[in-house]
Amino acid sequence: MLLDRAAALMRDLGPERAFAEISNPRGAFAYRDLYVTVLDASGHIRAHGALPNMIGRSAWDWRDADDKYYIREIIDRAWRGETGPVDYLRLHPHTRQLRVKYTWFRRVGDYVITCGAFK
Repeated sequence: MLLDRAAALMRDLGPERAFAEISNPRGAFAYRDLYVTVLDASGHIRAHGALPNMIGRSAWDWRDADDKYYIREIIDRAWRGETGPVDYLRLHPHTRQLRVKYTWFRRVGDYVITCGAFK
Protein backbone atom coordinates (compact mmCIF):
# COMPACT_ATOMS: atom_id res chain seq x y z
CA MET A 1 0.00 0.00 0.00
CA LEU A 2 1.15 3.57 -0.67
CA LEU A 3 0.98 4.43 3.02
CA ASP A 4 3.41 1.65 3.96
CA ARG A 5 5.86 2.64 1.23
CA ALA A 6 5.74 6.32 2.25
CA ALA A 7 6.35 5.42 5.91
CA ALA A 8 9.34 3.28 4.95
CA LEU A 9 10.76 6.05 2.76
CA MET A 10 10.44 8.60 5.56
CA ARG A 11 12.24 6.27 7.96
CA ASP A 12 14.96 5.44 5.40
CA LEU A 13 15.64 8.90 3.94
CA GLY A 14 14.37 11.18 6.65
CA PRO A 15 11.30 13.40 6.30
CA GLU A 16 12.70 16.28 4.24
CA ARG A 17 14.18 14.09 1.49
CA ALA A 18 11.07 11.90 1.47
CA PHE A 19 8.76 14.92 1.05
CA ALA A 20 10.28 15.69 -2.37
CA GLU A 21 9.68 12.17 -3.64
CA ILE A 22 6.19 11.93 -2.16
CA SER A 23 5.27 15.27 -3.79
CA ASN A 24 6.17 14.14 -7.30
CA PRO A 25 2.81 13.67 -9.12
CA ARG A 26 4.52 11.31 -11.59
CA GLY A 27 6.39 9.44 -8.88
CA ALA A 28 5.82 6.30 -6.87
CA PHE A 29 3.34 7.88 -4.44
CA ALA A 30 0.59 8.76 -6.88
CA TYR A 31 -1.35 5.99 -8.58
CA ARG A 32 -4.51 6.73 -10.56
CA ASP A 33 -6.74 8.62 -8.11
CA LEU A 34 -4.67 7.61 -5.05
CA TYR A 35 -1.92 9.78 -3.62
CA VAL A 36 -0.08 10.35 -0.36
CA THR A 37 -0.28 13.52 1.71
CA VAL A 38 1.93 14.30 4.72
CA LEU A 39 0.74 16.64 7.49
CA ASP A 40 2.55 18.10 10.46
CA ALA A 41 1.03 18.31 13.95
CA SER A 42 -0.57 21.70 13.23
CA GLY A 43 -2.25 20.48 10.03
CA HIS A 44 0.13 22.05 7.52
CA ILE A 45 0.67 20.04 4.35
CA ARG A 46 4.33 19.06 4.06
CA ALA A 47 4.00 16.79 1.01
CA HIS A 48 1.19 16.20 -1.49
CA GLY A 49 1.36 13.51 -4.15
CA ALA A 50 -1.24 14.99 -6.49
CA LEU A 51 -1.08 18.76 -5.99
CA PRO A 52 2.37 19.98 -4.93
CA ASN A 53 1.03 23.55 -4.91
CA MET A 54 -0.81 22.60 -1.69
CA ILE A 55 2.48 22.25 0.21
CA GLY A 56 2.69 24.76 3.05
CA ARG A 57 -1.06 25.34 3.28
CA SER A 58 -2.97 24.63 6.45
CA ALA A 59 -5.64 21.94 6.31
CA TRP A 60 -6.48 22.25 10.03
CA ASP A 61 -9.83 23.96 9.44
CA TRP A 62 -10.97 21.84 6.49
CA ARG A 63 -14.50 20.53 6.98
CA ASP A 64 -16.60 18.10 5.03
CA ALA A 65 -20.19 18.54 3.83
CA ASP A 66 -21.46 17.56 7.31
CA ASP A 67 -19.25 20.20 8.99
CA LYS A 68 -16.85 17.53 10.32
CA TYR A 69 -13.25 18.70 10.92
CA TYR A 70 -11.75 15.56 9.43
CA ILE A 71 -8.11 16.71 9.34
CA ARG A 72 -8.26 17.53 13.05
CA GLU A 73 -9.66 14.06 13.71
CA ILE A 74 -6.91 12.42 11.68
CA ILE A 75 -4.16 14.32 13.50
CA ASP A 76 -5.71 13.89 16.96
CA ARG A 77 -6.14 10.16 16.48
CA ALA A 78 -2.65 9.73 15.01
CA TRP A 79 -1.09 11.51 18.01
CA ARG A 80 -2.96 9.10 20.31
CA GLY A 81 -1.23 6.23 18.49
CA GLU A 82 -4.21 5.21 16.39
CA THR A 83 -4.23 4.43 12.67
CA GLY A 84 -7.00 5.11 10.13
CA PRO A 85 -9.35 5.16 8.42
CA VAL A 86 -11.44 8.27 8.91
CA ASP A 87 -14.48 8.69 6.69
CA TYR A 88 -16.01 11.98 5.55
CA LEU A 89 -18.15 13.45 2.78
CA ARG A 90 -16.22 15.07 -0.03
CA LEU A 91 -16.99 16.29 -3.53
CA HIS A 92 -15.71 13.70 -5.99
CA PRO A 93 -13.45 15.51 -8.49
CA HIS A 94 -14.77 13.62 -11.54
CA THR A 95 -18.47 13.12 -10.82
CA ARG A 96 -18.89 16.41 -8.88
CA GLN A 97 -21.17 14.52 -6.46
CA LEU A 98 -20.80 14.21 -2.70
CA ARG A 99 -19.33 10.82 -1.87
CA VAL A 100 -17.87 9.15 1.18
CA LYS A 101 -14.09 9.20 1.22
CA TYR A 102 -12.02 6.96 3.47
CA THR A 103 -8.59 8.23 4.44
CA TRP A 104 -6.10 5.89 6.06
CA PHE A 105 -3.45 7.48 8.23
CA ARG A 106 -0.39 6.67 10.26
CA ARG A 107 1.99 8.71 12.38
CA VAL A 108 5.66 8.59 11.49
CA GLY A 109 7.76 10.66 13.88
CA ASP A 110 6.46 14.22 13.90
CA TYR A 111 4.22 13.73 10.85
CA VAL A 112 1.03 12.01 9.77
CA ILE A 113 0.96 10.21 6.43
CA THR A 114 -2.46 9.90 4.75
CA CYS A 115 -3.92 8.23 1.68
CA GLY A 116 -7.62 8.28 0.84
CA ALA A 117 -10.06 6.71 -1.60
CA PHE A 118 -13.68 7.30 -2.48
CA LYS A 119 -16.15 4.56 -1.63
